[in-house]
Amino acid sequence: MLFGRLGASCFRREAARRATEVYSQTTTTSHCFGLHPATGWIRSLDVEAIVSGSSRARLRPSTQQKPSLTLAASARLQAVAKKNWCVPKLTEEFRERMEDVLTLYERPHDPTEPVVCLDEQPYQLLEDVRLAQPAAPGRIAKQDYEYRRRGTCAIFVAVEPTAGRRHTWVHARRTKREFAYIVRDLLRRYPKARCVHLVLDNLNTHGLHSLREVLAKPER
Repeated sequence: MLFGRLGASCFRREAARRATEVYSQTTTTSHCFGLHPATGWIRSLDVEAIVSGSSRARLRPSTQQKPSLTLAASARLQAVAKKNWCVPKLTEEFRERMEDVLTLYERPHDPTEPVVCLDEQPYQLLEDVRLAQPAAPGRIAKQDYEYRRRGTCAIFVAVEPTAGRRHTWVHARRTKREFAYIVRDLLRRYPKARCVHLVLDNLNTHGLHSLREVLAKPER
């Protein structure tokens, strides 16, 4: 998140600076150019020439009402873009677990046996250096690229899809201690359930060993 935000901001500032230099060397026209307010991408400019600093860069007339997305074809200009995929090894154990989960998801809603998915995500806390400008009719929201780091946290979310319920917790860390206490609190929120089907990923803290180790000890 940090790299993507800084990388995109630096690219936009450098592209805008070179676009201004190119524009100052050409005859003033009515061409649309510069950074599109919604996407931040350059349009109606010879982008490759601008980024490379070539003297061949010139303004091009815009024939489209929407911003040009031709930059999407350039992998070099999308160096900060990345997609994450889970590419599992299709072993017999994996197939069995996958079938168990899919069968569980097909169960009808039963208040006495709810199906709940629990996961967590680390999150970086950022503070704006300059006050952001909220969106208004005819004006997009504006946020300065500078920020201050204010530490990190872990956001836990439990979702019961068939009931439309969601539970959230925020902790400073995501160790087995936090996991055990969250599972205990989650079960207390289902007092009428005789069994809670809890769907988890394979994180090393997600297991009965965490519950036994943490909850078996008296709280201080």
